[in-house]
Amino acid sequence: MIAFLSNINIEPIKGFFEEETYFGGFNQYALELIDEKSRLHSKEITKVILFIDGEEFLRDLICEQLPNENILKEANERIIELLAMIKQYISKKGDVCFLINNIVLPVHSVTFNLKNRAIDFLDIEISMNKKIKEAAKSIHDLLILDWEMIVKSIGFNNLHDDKFWYLGRIKLNNKAFAAIAENYQNLVSAYQGKTKKVLVLDLDNTLWGGVIGEEGPNGIQLSEEGQGKIYREFQAVIKLLKQMGALLCINSKNNENDLETVLSSHPMMILKSDDFLVKKINWNDKAQNMKELAQELNLGLDSFVFIDDNPVERENIQKSLPEVVVPEFPKDISTLKSWFFESVIYKYFGKIYLGEEDLNKTDQYKTKLKRDSFSIGLTMNKFIKSLEIKLKIHHNPTEYIQRIAQLTQKTNQFNFTAKRYSEAQIRKFIEDDKVQVFGLDYEDKFGKEGLIGVAILKINQEKREAEMDTLLLSCRTIGKDVEYVFLGEILKKAQTYNILKIKFEFIETGKNEVAKTFYAQVKGKDEWEDLESLLIKSLEKTKINKIDIL
Repeated sequence: MIAFLSNINIEPIKGFFEEETYFGGFNQYALELIDEKSRLHSKEITKVILFIDGEEFLRDLICEQLPNENILKEANERIIELLAMIKQYISKKGDVCFLINNIVLPVHSVTFNLKNRAIDFLDIEISMNKKIKEAAKSIHDLLILDWEMIVKSIGFNNLHDDKFWYLGRIKLNNKAFAAIAENYQNLVSAYQGKTKKVLVLDLDNTLWGGVIGEEGPNGIQLSEEGQGKIYREFQAVIKLLKQMGALLCINSKNNENDLETVLSSHPMMILKSDDFLVKKINWNDKAQNMKELAQELNLGLDSFVFIDDNPVERENIQKSLPEVVVPEFPKDISTLKSWFFESVIYKYFGKIYLGEEDLNKTDQYKTKLKRDSFSIGLTMNKFIKSLEIKLKIHHNPTEYIQRIAQLTQKTNQFNFTAKRYSEAQIRKFIEDDKVQVFGLDYEDKFGKEGLIGVAILKINQEKREAEMDTLLLSCRTIGKDVEYVFLGEILKKAQTYNILKIKFEFIETGKNEVAKTFYAQVKGKDEWEDLESLLIKSLEKTKINKIDIL
């Protein structure tokens, strides 16, 4: 259930949410936050949106006084006090995603053109939002609903309705409620790790104007003028998205030689050949190409977003591969960049954090492809041995909390339960003596993959039993028997707690067939397995006969 708190009436927003909703009392958000008997503190509340109208938040300060240092100081103190309440609420409640909007003050002011005032309303707004941003960095599970961006994009007057404010304290209109609901959905999807991984692009009339087979490399529209500039700026945004961790691929019906010339040497191309992880440039059915991309990258089709200007090709992918996201391409090409932000990036590629794993994503997958290519012609034993695998097991690693949470949210194929955990939940596990958290670091002669595995073991020392709450591995290292070694090391650690029996939790999701196969190989017939027998079985299964545990 989602709870709404506000200092204005926002109950009409209910119609824009499919989830069950709870509305706190009008302007009673502070009381709701501190009163542990309020419904806001109940287990049924899993998400909270606190919408603060800037004018009402500071009404007694700004409506009868010109902006000054004292108002700035008081405004900062109020927002700091509110953020402290939120921090306390999140800490006590736990298992809650809390959203607060950044503050926007009214655009109309009698000081609109004064140049000799030391403080204006914009200074107050900026200062308060800086406090909110700082708090969101330090408070786990606190997210910023970007009301400022919405106002800049749509316009203050287009989002507010003075008539309904005076009639029923409803300051915002339906356009505002719809924008808040969309921003909320995008933000929560990013928070829950539901972002897509691969952006697949057509080329002709998608990355540039015109058809290269007809106009030649020098005839396409790609420049710093006119329509050519539209495509060039579009490419620049895609390049930035790649730097955020999105994997880029090509799926185009074309002659490969013609396109490689453009990708490698066209002076106006921002995206180069090396930016694309895999290129399917041929005359084959694009749906078949997409299947091959998924197979080569070892990713589910639901990780893909496909951009193509051709409605026939879009329909083909939608019908053949419904798991793939296929956005409508804009009819007005001048809106290409703004469309890409609003309809693709914000919806499917949003991130709450940007880590080293994201920055190196393309290189990591290129390494995977090299590794897979190296395996051709080798027996599995020789392949695994020749990789010179080095593993490092991290036990309750506080420095990897963010990465561990990210893996629980994104890993599907080798994931026993698909339980999705936030950073705050992982931190609680690590701090709990009855829970042991393990991270697996992978490296071989092709390069470092970083933290690619997670196990969460719940210990009952009185009964000398343990339950495997979570066991997962990144798809990039599946098939190298690393899973058997990882399980073996966890079982060895469990023995140090005098554990005799262990129970695996396994939840079939439709996406974790790889984990299901592994589960069947190591699992016995009983619900509770003898730990020592299970350890022997897991070590016998692995083909790795030389491995460094660091």
